[in-house]
Amino acid sequence: MNRSTRGVPVSQSEISEMIKLYGMGLKLKEISKILHRKPQTISTHLKENGVKIRNNTHYRTSKELATSKKYTFDENYFKIIDTYEKAYWLGFIYADGCVYFRKGAETTKGGVFEMTLKEEDFYHLCNFRGSILGDMPVKLKKVKLNGKIFNSYRIIVSSVVFVENLIDKGCIPNKSLILKFPKKDKLPEKFYGSFIRGYFDGDGHVGFYKHKRNKCFSITMLGTYDFLSEIKRILEKNAEIDRVALRLPKGEKAWVLSIYKTDSLNKYFNFVYDERSYILGRKYDKFIEALSYYKKDYKRSRIANLATLLDD
Repeated sequence: MNRSTRGVPVSQSEISEMIKLYGMGLKLKEISKILHRKPQTISTHLKENGVKIRNNTHYRTSKELATSKKYTFDENYFKIIDTYEKAYWLGFIYADGCVYFRKGAETTKGGVFEMTLKEEDFYHLCNFRGSILGDMPVKLKKVKLNGKIFNSYRIIVSSVVFVENLIDKGCIPNKSLILKFPKKDKLPEKFYGSFIRGYFDGDGHVGFYKHKRNKCFSITMLGTYDFLSEIKRILEKNAEIDRVALRLPKGEKAWVLSIYKTDSLNKYFNFVYDERSYILGRKYDKFIEALSYYKKDYKRSRIANLATLLDD
């Protein structure tokens, strides 16, 4: 916001915002930068509304510091999984998200959520930010892999409440080797397809290869045995896929779920793409290429919600 408020009357909504921000522990100068009002003006309206002004020696407690927010967003977005969109993002975060708590000398100082994606998937981080109504930046991050430097993008959400809501849904810290499928009271069964699509977009692969004499495709996902065995059960029961393989490659720690039959490709697609929500475009396009080749029936009305505006 770069507008001047000089001479513009203070609205009731601004006063409410002043009270809210001050109650979160922000200082008058910090609120001034956000609302573009003078600290003295803010102080006057707070006093008129019965808010006691803290003196300069009053510091926020550890709890206030942990729960204060630099950027705005819906920190209760994952409190209840009651939409297909939330189920999708929960699945995606199960695959590609990370939650942890900053540690101080003796106490927990704050909860942090991070998600980093490759450069071509920048738009998907923008999609996520839009879903949680956030205004935090999506920042460039250099990643070194096999001696080479690659561009990636990262989004960070700092909030104890946001992190605790994710942990409550099973997205725990250091989850890679102990992850389990969400409990039924946390993820209703009608959202299973969206959740699995989200996880697949984050940690799955669809391969489709055409050769002169033959063709082949495969659907694979990586994860823990407990997590993938539940997905296997759901796909066999809800999507009526009769052949889902689960194996642990020699020398590896992550299990692999695989689907190969062409009829299963169609069933899997129509199960996980059964409603309008977010998708990772490049994986969806690979599905369409394979389904078109096999002339399988699929929902052509699916629309990918892509971010059209990039950060400056």
